[in-house]
Amino acid sequence: MISISEGQKIGVGITGFGVFFILFGILLYFDSVLLAFGNRHKLKGTSFFLGGVAIVLLRWPLLGMLLETYGFFSLFKGFFPVAFGFLSNSSNIPFLSADELTGFLAATAPPLCHLLGRTPGKSGTCGES
Repeated sequence: MISISEGQKIGVGITGFGVFFILFGILLYFDSVLLAFGNRHKLKGTSFFLGGVAIVLLRWPLLGMLLETYGFFSLFKGFFPVAFGFLSNSSNIPFLSADELTGFLAATAPPLCHLLGRTPGKSGTCGES
């Protein structure tokens, strides 16, 4: 009979839990009610993120991480304003407050506009040349 060490028993147990949770997740993924709640409008962000993971696994880490980053920002672009609003209201972080951000944009817009060959507008944005 083959003797199994304690470490191997723990490894088999953890692997069993992993296989169970993967199969349970696949079962829940294909549930029709849960599919109806899915975010099909976020297919582009999801495909870029998962494609980036696949590219990383195919040994192109820089390109894969860039694709993952684009997918992440595409997926969570609606959440960022909420998170920044919460942070600016809950703490005193200068660069997240609206007054500081408006002042920063007004201060940096004219030099950037001149670099682009445009004239600065009244609202702090670059007008047409």
